[in-house]
Amino acid sequence: MSAAKRQWKYRPRLPIEYLPYRSLPVSLIAQQMYCEKQVDLWLDNPTSSRVSVPGGIEEVETAKVHEERGRADERVELGEDFHLTVERSAAGIEPAELQRRLRRDETLILLEYSLQGNYKGLPLIGCADALRCKGRRVSRIIDYKVTNTPRLFPSHQAQLRLYGYLLEQAGYDITDLTLVCVFIPSSQQEWIARLSPANTERFLNRVWSAADKIITRKPIDKFSAYGQVLVKRGIKVTLGVFPYKEEKVIEELDFAVSYWLGKRAPIPTKQAGKCARCLYNAIDRCTDALVPFSGTNCE
Repeated sequence: MSAAKRQWKYRPRLPIEYLPYRSLPVSLIAQQMYCEKQVDLWLDNPTSSRVSVPGGIEEVETAKVHEERGRADERVELGEDFHLTVERSAAGIEPAELQRRLRRDETLILLEYSLQGNYKGLPLIGCADALRCKGRRVSRIIDYKVTNTPRLFPSHQAQLRLYGYLLEQAGYDITDLTLVCVFIPSSQQEWIARLSPANTERFLNRVWSAADKIITRKPIDKFSAYGQVLVKRGIKVTLGVFPYKEEKVIEELDFAVSYWLGKRAPIPTKQAGKCARCLYNAIDRCTDALVPFSGTNCE
């Protein structure tokens, strides 16, 4: 066997070659910012669509692990229910009609808007929860998070910035782009379950208006800002608003792609709280855990 063939035969596979998708999802890059080691462990057996759930966990989980997985499933399902409700509240539009309205410089709010692009040869894909544009000039992107921790984390910011990056690749003008993360309390399951299309539309209008007021009150040129919206008596949602910075998204893409192309090992989280509730840690698949699994509720 020639040296070239031997080299090919024994070449280690790159992480990107284990990815069960044709394109690298923006959400997966955001997950890298949460804990890249978790992404790497998921790739060993990516039978679950959720990175936080190890493949085959049902065969080895204890009662305590099962309870934690149930809580995680409930949080995810609640988020999915909310996104589905928002999607159902919107009127559909054909691609050709959308392009005509963009050429006419109409002001539009687009929900669940699919995006594609690439970085250093890697195809990227994402779906922005909501964006507002006038023609091809995009002023806002909104992402909804159902959580009881109303705080901007690096993973939230990276996900929104990546949507901006893909929009620019798609030919949109993002010169004045501001990014908004809306934190909806996961404790409000009943309110989310009862959202009608009309109430959903009113809620979304309040969110857009609140975001505009935050930006008007405090120019979002360098730092993030927070504000709240009273949805109904006793229910408030929090908005985290921050600017799009191209240099930051390139830095994040370089970091992410260096892992997928095998240029470095995965980097585990440095936050013990994440390890305490990590299901890979719970079933002894992670050798980098900072603390034992306890199921501690931290986000």
